Amino acid sequence: MERRSLTQEALVLLEAALAIPMGDIPSGGSQTQAQVTAWQRLAGRWRSDTTAVAEIEGIYAARTKGRKVDL
Repeated sequence: MERRSLTQEALVLLEAALAIPMGDIPSGGSQTQAQVTAWQRLAGRWRSDTTAVAEIEGIYAARTKGRKVDL
């Protein structure tokens, strides 16, 4: 509906899920605690008709090796 690419849509969803108002982070909270809070807010928002295992297998199957790098 928004005419976004899959990547753009993923970024929009992540930004929305991870936007934590400062009041939601416990006072004296560390960056680690802020990240945990953000991931907890994101958890459960993914909707799919397949199992988590099948989703993970699909992600790995779709990956490419990437570019060749000489180290």
